[in-house]
Amino acid sequence: MPNDQEKSSEKPQGKKKLIDQANARLEAGQSTTSILTDPSFLQVHEWPRFRKLIRKWARSSTVKLVTSKEPGEALVVVAPGGTVGEATAKPGVGQEPL
Repeated sequence: MPNDQEKSSEKPQGKKKLIDQANARLEAGQSTTSILTDPSFLQVHEWPRFRKLIRKWARSSTVKLVTSKEPGEALVVVAPGGTVGEATAKPGVGQEPL
């Protein structure tokens, strides 16, 4: 992935404007999810300035891992520090570790 310096000579004003628009929307209270799922911003996802912007504003996220047809009750996982992994993974209530 090219960095900003490598792309600076080829960076069209349109891309800079899109990233500025994303920043304005985030400052106005839109979520990073709404920006990342908006097709109009797809062309700037690879730009380091856009990625830094998303990192700066990222607060929380909801991710569905199954379809709505999955049987049973939904399980909500809260990841302290925003990461689920070996260091933070604990079995849920009534569940055995894997």
